[in-house]
Amino acid sequence: MINYSFKKTAKQSLEEMEKNVTEDIIEALEGLSTQGFQHEKVKLIQDRSGDWLYRLKVVGDGANHRVFLDYAEDEIKVLDIMHRNQAYEGKYGSQ
Repeated sequence: MINYSFKKTAKQSLEEMEKNVTEDIIEALEGLSTQGFQHEKVKLIQDRSGDWLYRLKVVGDGANHRVFLDYAEDEIKVLDIMHRNQAYEGKYGSQ
């Protein structure tokens, strides 16, 4: 079984979103427990500081978000959740 934990910033982002967007994101995260990181919407990326992490695309009813994840020892840590328009401007943008 995979456990989830949320970094403070990710939890705050999730709490501030509309309910339907939050539901889409939670549903996508739950999909990782069955499909794992081979999910078609998951990609291994490198952030601007050179750290490797996973990006999950969530597109749905009102959602066009990116969820940034770390995975170790059967735990998925949700690092950040951002709308697509902001996701690649800061820390998670291309190098």
